[in-house]
Amino acid sequence: MEGHDLLALWKQLSGYMERWGSPTTDDWGIIVTKQIADIQEVDPRGDRFRYPADIKGNRFELTHVELEGLIRAHNSITSYLDGCATMHSENAHL
Repeated sequence: MEGHDLLALWKQLSGYMERWGSPTTDDWGIIVTKQIADIQEVDPRGDRFRYPADIKGNRFELTHVELEGLIRAHNSITSYLDGCATMHSENAHL
């Protein structure tokens, strides 16, 4: 898969996680899915937060980003994925 479509990447990862026995349909997984959708909505190609202009040199329209909320969402997403990876790793040894 190519690009920064977070929802497409999340869907792909969710499929892997379900096969590994860690479906993303639990309460926290549903919250993480919503957080990823919110980030995707604000930054659909994954470039607005990193660059002042698009690949053609057109400056991005300024977007109000609540940094504290973005940091909390990032922490929630990475903590969830770390927990799932740990569970998978520990179950792989059984």
